[in-house]
Amino acid sequence: MNKNIIIIAVAAIAAFMAVLLIPRLLERDVVAEPREEPESSSTAETGSAGSRQSDAPQQQSSAPTTPQQSGANPILEAQLADAVRQVNAAGPIVIDEMTTMTAARSQGVRIQYRYELSRELNANQVRNFQNIATTQNQRTICARPETRELIDLGGEIEYVYYGPGDRYLFSTPIVGC
Repeated sequence: MNKNIIIIAVAAIAAFMAVLLIPRLLERDVVAEPREEPESSSTAETGSAGSRQSDAPQQQSSAPTTPQQSGANPILEAQLADAVRQVNAAGPIVIDEMTTMTAARSQGVRIQYRYELSRELNANQVRNFQNIATTQNQRTICARPETRELIDLGGEIEYVYYGPGDRYLFSTPIVGC
């Protein structure tokens, strides 16, 4: 069981490294795009990393997805739930000057890490960051033996990103390598 908790911790660290790319991304795109429409009302959040729509253009039309294999591995599910309790007990973790991992949650064989950005991103920055985070998160998780093992056992890892005002930006689920 401790081995799987270590795997989850390594997954969180891998995500931290991917998030460190944000300042470089923002430096490349310093001119803010004007908003084309005022903020619309958003769907209420459910849970600590629930559904919320963004007015920023994005490839995904919905918030975090549900695990595909819930109930398939009760031991893995219990270990993920234990890892979530430990991550959340540690409190928010500041990644860099604008990024904080605020919570984790598990649902079935999926663990979700919630990241909050303290700076507003324009639509182009969100798209760029999503592309970088999706590629980097997948590459990092699949390259590390510990996290690759979690995925190979049927586990799923999802990083969910929110902007200021609890505005859902995007998520990067990893369900296979």
